[in-house]
Amino acid sequence: MKALVINKKIVKVYDSIDEMPIINFQKYNKYLLIDSGIGSDADDIDAHIAHIARYIKNNDTKKALQELQNMRQNMHMINSEISPRYLAFAALIHSIDGKEVNDLSDDGLKAMLTELKKIKHSRVMDFLIWLKKK
Repeated sequence: MKALVINKKIVKVYDSIDEMPIINFQKYNKYLLIDSGIGSDADDIDAHIAHIARYIKNNDTKKALQELQNMRQNMHMINSEISPRYLAFAALIHSIDGKEVNDLSDDGLKAMLTELKKIKHSRVMDFLIWLKKK
């Protein structure tokens, strides 16, 4: 495990998929899958628009409609202040200030992110990229 200091709290995170419990691994993968297909931020909306335009140009209505639905979900998540990428990070947290994380429900992970609200986006991204490479 790796210890991070976030908002004056000691946060221990799993730094290997081999050491994390199955439920954490499943949540982590779930949110990365959502992020890769639907997205987490406004930049992903632009990517959806580019895909839709390409599908329309190729007369692939079915894929264009699916991409439009993905963009709609992406915009809803942004509006609801939900980030699959951040939820994937939250699923990697073992404990905060020595208190083990046991609530891995969607609401539990969102509450945990609220507790760590001052963490910088770049720090989350750096950790997720580092873990993916590992």
